[in-house]
Amino acid sequence: MAFFIAGAQISALCGAADAATGCLVVDVSGLFSLEQAVLLMVPGSINDDVLAN
Repeated sequence: MAFFIAGAQISALCGAADAATGCLVVDVSGLFSLEQAVLLMVPGSINDDVLAN
């Protein structure tokens, strides 16, 4: 599991590459938030079960 909190530029360079290897990537930049293939996690009992799948 990798957490990206360094901004969209770093997420664009490293996040997608890490995810392609099977790593679970959590990105707070919002860069991937509009992509349908990317799960949107909303913490705080909205959809916490997303991490379990």
